[in-house]
Amino acid sequence: SRVTARKKRPKFLHQTFVEQATHSIGFSIWARAFYEQHRSKGKSHRSVIRSLAFKWQRIMFRCWMEKSPYNEQQYLLTLNTKGQSLYLEKMTQVVNN
Repeated sequence: SRVTARKKRPKFLHQTFVEQATHSIGFSIWARAFYEQHRSKGKSHRSVIRSLAFKWQRIMFRCWMEKSPYNEQQYLLTLNTKGQSLYLEKMTQVVNN
């Protein structure tokens, strides 16, 4: 099951990604929008952080494969071109507050 798989994970690596995801909420516009959007849907803090950590893992993997550093502006443009309007709406609210 998913819970069993989650408990068998490499704990130090998992904790590293969770801490990185937690801190990204304060520094990344889209990460804050992602967090607030999922919390408003009733998801628990830990659940949202795990989801955010997984998003960061995919972003880091892509950066590694392309041998390029992470660029927040490029990621925001990618979200926009892929039609992620829900993020864009939430990001606008976050920036205005």
